[in-house]
Amino acid sequence: MSGRTPQPGSAPGSGPASGPRGELAFWITVFLPFSAGAFLSNLFRSVNAVIAPDLSAALGLGPAALGFVTAAYFVTFAGFQIPLGILLDRFGPRAAQAALLPLAALGAAVFALGDDIVTLAIGRGLIGLGVCGAVLASLKAITLWYPPSRLAFANGVFMAAGSAGALAATTPVEWALTMTDWRGVYGALALAVLGSALWVWIAVPRGGRSAPGAGAPTMGAALGAVYGSRFFWRIAPVCAISCAANLALQGLWAGPWLSDVAALDRPAVAVHLLALGAALTLGFAVMGLLADLLGRIGVPTLAVIAGGLLVNQAAQLGLALEAVELALPLWILVGLFGQFGSLGFAVLARHFPPWLAGRGLTGLSFMIFFGAFLLQYGVGALIEGWAPTPAAGAGYPRAAYQAALFGLLALQVLALIWAVLPRRRDQRRGPGGTAGRC
Repeated sequence: MSGRTPQPGSAPGSGPASGPRGELAFWITVFLPFSAGAFLSNLFRSVNAVIAPDLSAALGLGPAALGFVTAAYFVTFAGFQIPLGILLDRFGPRAAQAALLPLAALGAAVFALGDDIVTLAIGRGLIGLGVCGAVLASLKAITLWYPPSRLAFANGVFMAAGSAGALAATTPVEWALTMTDWRGVYGALALAVLGSALWVWIAVPRGGRSAPGAGAPTMGAALGAVYGSRFFWRIAPVCAISCAANLALQGLWAGPWLSDVAALDRPAVAVHLLALGAALTLGFAVMGLLADLLGRIGVPTLAVIAGGLLVNQAAQLGLALEAVELALPLWILVGLFGQFGSLGFAVLARHFPPWLAGRGLTGLSFMIFFGAFLLQYGVGALIEGWAPTPAAGAGYPRAAYQAALFGLLALQVLALIWAVLPRRRDQRRGPGGTAGRC
């Protein structure tokens, strides 16, 4: 690899872009600061899986209310994705990330002080808005400052680093709860996310706005080029539904399943969630390396996505069939292969030109996180349709979780079939983008 990563162009009037000089500088000044934000985003996304019993006991939240409060994060996260894409393309990832993260700190403080479902939902909503750019700003920065041929590798390593936040939301949070309560956990997270915003602002190089090429489309035409693309609508549904379903499970419902179906106590649940988080982190790294290596011998990224999701769906089938004696390996497989759909970000980043990449990425992200809200809340509402089981400590019966898991699985299977169905050759190049395999 050359000693200098490719430099993005400058937006009109912005002056020259000042990207990192060399690959090592990229990892230090771009990768690490953005990874910290993604780490916290994943921690916020998953922390309620551990503190759920405390929230329910302290505030009397049932499954539907708990699902709604937790999923409020996804509503604002998803709702700001389209404006986020415009901000990323217009102002660059550094400015967007540093401006949004303080809102997450405010949301964490509101949640820590909340005593009712409305306040808690507002807090989670502000958190979702504040971290809504944590992943996409990072992927945009990678698109700008890393070789296009190795985007799948860089994206996979970044996803692995960020997903360590889900790992931190398991046993470490359970340990923290021995010294403080759920309010103290959220207060500490508020301070951490403020520090992350400051790190991005200080460390990340200025510039990084993508310059449209000659004849670049207007905003309306740009949105039409992305959302009118048959290629986008082939890739996006399977990636969005698979990622959303796995976020719903990993971010909240894995914990109650382990408690109510597998009948594990809290320390054992925390250990299983730790293993799930570790598998998720490892899975992102494996995903990126696998896509990179197989891509060099001509294997399409869509084939890698499909293979990983098939393994993930097989593991979910085992959970739906209540193979509780295999709970640990099944949840590990869910973590390892659950986010293979996120390779769709690399596919779309290659397909669209740099000045459209933000909108293409945020379009997929909107679908993922709005879907995660619907599925995470929907699972809770479905489970609450069954009466609690007093013999199981007022938990919910196995049939409730079985119905929810089979429903999630059906959606994912249909989306995968849609993606791999034979069809006429897709348009391989976005407007000004890079041709290549999908």
